[in-house]
Amino acid sequence: MPDSVHHVRYALVDEQGNQTLLSSSFTISSQHVLTNIPINTTAMIIEFCAENGEVLDEDVQPIAFTAYIAYSAPRYNPEFVDGRVAVVDVDKATGNVLVRGSIPLTGDTREAKSYQYEAIKVITKEKLKTLDPDFHFEIADYDVIEFVLHDNATNAIELNLEMNALGRSLDDIANGFGRKWLPYDNDSDWEPETIYTSTIAEKILGGLVWWPMFACPSKPCDNTIRKYDGLYTETEVALDKMHFIDASAYLRTLLTTADGSGKKRLIYFHCVTGTDRTGALHITYILDNNPDLSFREAIEKAKIGAMQGSDVQQLDPVLVPLCAYAGLAYRYCQEKNKDNLVRCGEMPDGLGDNVSLCRP
Repeated sequence: MPDSVHHVRYALVDEQGNQTLLSSSFTISSQHVLTNIPINTTAMIIEFCAENGEVLDEDVQPIAFTAYIAYSAPRYNPEFVDGRVAVVDVDKATGNVLVRGSIPLTGDTREAKSYQYEAIKVITKEKLKTLDPDFHFEIADYDVIEFVLHDNATNAIELNLEMNALGRSLDDIANGFGRKWLPYDNDSDWEPETIYTSTIAEKILGGLVWWPMFACPSKPCDNTIRKYDGLYTETEVALDKMHFIDASAYLRTLLTTADGSGKKRLIYFHCVTGTDRTGALHITYILDNNPDLSFREAIEKAKIGAMQGSDVQQLDPVLVPLCAYAGLAYRYCQEKNKDNLVRCGEMPDGLGDNVSLCRP
């Protein structure tokens, strides 16, 4: 736990990763009591916060907690959910496909997982039959390139397993295992545009890009107070230092560039549940590739998992990102549209008439 932690907050989620309760703040003590816990709650995310509200770290642990009805959360064990897979775009020149989803691992424990890359190919093939019948997708022609958005702290176990699919480990990632968060703190020249390739003769995974994201404590990211080392605002950390400003364009580069291996690429971008970080990146990709759409229209398309040129809902259920991540996408919109801020409108705060646009 970071030394500067002032208080903690608890976010409870169901088995699909949807938030069921967000607690008020608690000071550090040996016991905290939560009440009115929804019966469908299956896990607890602990946010460690500084005095100014900045989220310093997150952790998910098997913790027994006391409520009006005693209830113990089972151990955190993120898994692949096929209903969260959606085809985002295709490039007919290369045959490459861009897909979003949840973490591509499944198994009884975090440490013992099987890879779901073949399942992702099968789901993609089936979806394309409806979305683009003229697009020829043969499973054997494709290698999966993971575009990983989750961190190297809370999800170090999962990131290490994903690197294991390449015959590698977190030790091979710049600022990965054993490195402090945020990555650029360890290396001011840190660049996420690296494809880690397989060292295994019979490839399980074609490659992996690690592009972790920063959730701003403010919604949207504050762009006035330089509170990070006295040098950077939340917006500067999220967009520039963590390179989120470049993530959508790099997805597009991966999509439109032929792979040197001779295989076609299935670029699979994901966080853990495929909702918040994944949703924010999808929003920015829609903005970049649909200049006539507003920010709110981009959110509406992203939350149903719409493919480029289509309004067909692929996600089941609809996945609405937290306002912390929708707010990051909003600042992205403003940065990219300085001469056309009307495109971004007002930040949808998840309240009142905007309740469908992001989760508070």
